Amino acid sequence: MLDIKYIKENAEYVKQRLIDKGRDCNAEIDEILALDTKRRELIASTESMKAEQNKVSKSIPALKKAGQDTAPVFAQMKELSDKVKAAGEELKAIE
Repeated sequence: MLDIKYIKENAEYVKQRLIDKGRDCNAEIDEILALDTKRRELIASTESMKAEQNKVSKSIPALKKAGQDTAPVFAQMKELSDKVKAAGEELKAIE
């Protein structure tokens, strides 16, 4: 089995070696590389959304103490939570 890092760094070599062995896997290699790119983007996006959740969660006590309405903040948190969950499911499907 080849490591994804090796495939990324040597995609053309891997493709050529497979052709030399009688297997044309160019489409599969390209798909693997595309999935890896999508996976990395999803991970970065999910981490960014989780950081935003943490930031907003820390601001809620200050809003309550100031007597402000926290309903919009909770609505934002719910929306963000749904996005994180959807991204997690997509990530799981890719992996």
